[in-house]
Amino acid sequence: MYNPATHRRRSIRLPGHDYRHPGAYFVTLVTRNREMLFGEVDNGRMILNPWGAIVDELWLNTAAMRPGITLAEHVVMPNHLHGIIHLHDVPGSLNASSIGTILKGFKAAVSGEIKRQTGISDLGSVWQRNYHDRVIRNEDEYL
Repeated sequence: MYNPATHRRRSIRLPGHDYRHPGAYFVTLVTRNREMLFGEVDNGRMILNPWGAIVDELWLNTAAMRPGITLAEHVVMPNHLHGIIHLHDVPGSLNASSIGTILKGFKAAVSGEIKRQTGISDLGSVWQRNYHDRVIRNEDEYL
């Protein structure tokens, strides 16, 4: 059970920001223990291994699975993923998806698919807890 007197955890989110709010978000997800699980960089080019290909494919499928989301640039690296997510208002629909909910679902889907394809049932999550984000506030930040 969380006890603020002993755990002293603080949020790394932007104070007061609603992460369901339409806008652009730059996110970084890191592998557990920063393990190089998704491939390697060879001569300046990222070479995805089968696990990295799963990450790439499921990232691209994220927008198809949730209304009100589009994806911009992304890159899968040996031990992390960088991506830009755009949240949009969906007329006539309540889009309750937050960045945290989207990333939690994505991380679970990746771990589950890797387990399914490899048969490693006790793999656990391939991701470290949490994620890094940056609310993109203007065109200069986006570029």
